[in-house]
Amino acid sequence: MDTLLLKKCWILVTGMKNMDCAADMLDCIQKLEGKRWDKETKKRYFANLIQRGIVSPEYNRLSEEQRALLKSGNATEEQVMKWIEELYPVNSPIRAYVQFLTKLGLVKIDFEDNRKLMITERGHQFLEGKITDEEMMIQALTDWKYPRTREDVYDPEWKGYNIRPLMATIAVIERVNQADERNGMKPNGITLDEFMVYLMTMYSCGQIDDRVRTLEWLHYKEKQIGKSAHDQKMQEDEKIIMKEFAPIKSESVKSYRYVILNALEKTGLFVIDYSNKRINLNKEKETIYHQLLEKHGCKAY
Repeated sequence: MDTLLLKKCWILVTGMKNMDCAADMLDCIQKLEGKRWDKETKKRYFANLIQRGIVSPEYNRLSEEQRALLKSGNATEEQVMKWIEELYPVNSPIRAYVQFLTKLGLVKIDFEDNRKLMITERGHQFLEGKITDEEMMIQALTDWKYPRTREDVYDPEWKGYNIRPLMATIAVIERVNQADERNGMKPNGITLDEFMVYLMTMYSCGQIDDRVRTLEWLHYKEKQIGKSAHDQKMQEDEKIIMKEFAPIKSESVKSYRYVILNALEKTGLFVIDYSNKRINLNKEKETIYHQLLEKHGCKAY
């Protein structure tokens, strides 16, 4: 392994756990569209989020009067901006509340045009109800790839990378389901831990066949011997695989997993059973995900 190039597992910005609020957050951006994305605009955006109740400030640091005013919905933008300055004199979480909108391709900051804040065509379609939440998320995750652009292929940071995580997830789960059926098992997809160990650590399409074979063997071994045999093998694999991703902590990977699963679920293409800790394909959307695979494939370029 190239010691200068620690591998990157699949990561979406952690702010994406706010995906249920995407439309409301985008609406708060709308009144600022065309303005320079500077300190003042960021504060105004954050103030709008707080006014709308989309984001909660640190209530324990607000006075009773401030809390009551905020709860009544009568706090002005100027008042909330003043509170922001008091609550966050150095750093504020504002970046997290715009970064995931840019990751979804709903907003962009035009650095070539005075850092102008713009809502993209996808963003306007989403606001106007021309595309559904599911369609927006499918478009966004179809764009999610490693490396991010063809030019990045030549950047040493992305050496060896060549994958679209959404497409790879669909391809692996479908093939594992097919293998399980051949082996006399119900096609129940994969566990959330299997997803984290074997899918989130993929960085090349060339790894898909190996991951499918491994998961097929794990499921068969669980059927023949028991869950303990499955878990022991997966734990051994995890130790080996995660060495390539040091110094990423296992708890961080679990946090990334939650965000990714949330995003995948929003596409409507997957069924995530959190009680049984499994992820599977939504067979009702089979035509859609087959069309996506045919159109885009798993390769990033």
